[in-house]
Parts: sequence; structure tokens; C-alpha cells
Amino acid sequence: MSWTRHLPSIIGSGLLFGIVGPIIGGFIALAMMASALGRPGAVLQAFGSGDYTLMFLIGAIAFGGVPALVTGIAAAILRIYIRRPLMIAFVTAIVGMMATAVFFMSVGGVPPSGKAAAATQLILSGGIAGFCCALMRGRAKPSIRGA
Repeated sequence: MSWTRHLPSIIGSGLLFGIVGPIIGGFIALAMMASALGRPGAVLQAFGSGDYTLMFLIGAIAFGGVPALVTGIAAAILRIYIRRPLMIAFVTAIVGMMATAVFFMSVGGVPPSGKAAAATQLILSGGIAGFCCALMRGRAKPSIRGA
């Protein structure tokens, strides 16, 4: 069974995840970090003023683009073989966490013990973003009949 005939769907999923995923993941990561610092409303205040929106978008896509793209491609391939949308979302969340962890470990190495909480929050935000993007992708699954 070849997944190459589903290449347009795979590319579309990669683009959806690559564009929307880093924004969702970045916002979740910032919210978790602000909450850990005791200021959960700081993220909304920063975006409400509009001062940091462009800087946030550039940073989110720069740091989360590669893991999100990998997660989107993996999710599209998973959609060919898994039929349940919620199961796809859960597996995609795991793939998103793994892709985020591998990316940040390859870029920055293993975090020191004092920075482990921040690394865990980044990895968790990659999983949540993968889950949300998989749900946004919807029920449209490519058919494997006739392969």
C-alpha cells in the first residue's frame, strides 16, 4: 500500500500544521510559563496591547515550525491507516511531543536540571498544538481502497 498517491493531502496537512501549530504551541507555552511565574494574565495583556504580536509570531514560527511540519506530515500519513479521528488526535499529540523534544534537544542539547521545567512545558505545548491541529484537520480522511 503506497502513501505516495496521497501526497497532496500530506503536503496540505504539513502546511496546516506548520502555519497554525507553532502559533497554538507558542501561545500555550507562553501561557504555561507566565502561569508558572505567577502572572497568568500577562500573556493576554501583552497581546492586548499589540506590542509583542509580530515578535511572537516570528519566534513561534522560528522555534516551532520544524516540529510542527514534521508532526503534520506524520499526522497525514497516520490518517491513511487510522480511522478514528480522536485516536489520530491522540497519536498526533504524542508525535508532536516527540518531534518537539527531538528538535529542541538537537538545537540546544539536554537542558540542565534547573531548566527541565521549561523544557517540559515546551514539549507539552508541542503535544497540545499537535492535538488541536489534528482536530482542526477534521474528518476528511483519504481512502485506502483501490491501493
